[in-house]
Amino acid sequence: MDYEFEELVIDTDRANGALLFRLAESHGMIIVNNSVLDYMYDKDDDPIFDGVDFIPIKSTHSI
Repeated sequence: MDYEFEELVIDTDRANGALLFRLAESHGMIIVNNSVLDYMYDKDDDPIFDGVDFIPIKSTHSI
């Protein structure tokens, strides 16, 4: 069963430089840094993966 988050905080010190996360509480969701997201699109800005949705999230900090 997936959990729907209202707020999520990633401690960048504990993340140890990781740029993507799969949460135990939400198996169908992967959180990626914008630098990773840049590699998910082709030169025409079309997603290179079928069946994947990229949903922007609000961030109060940048990595």
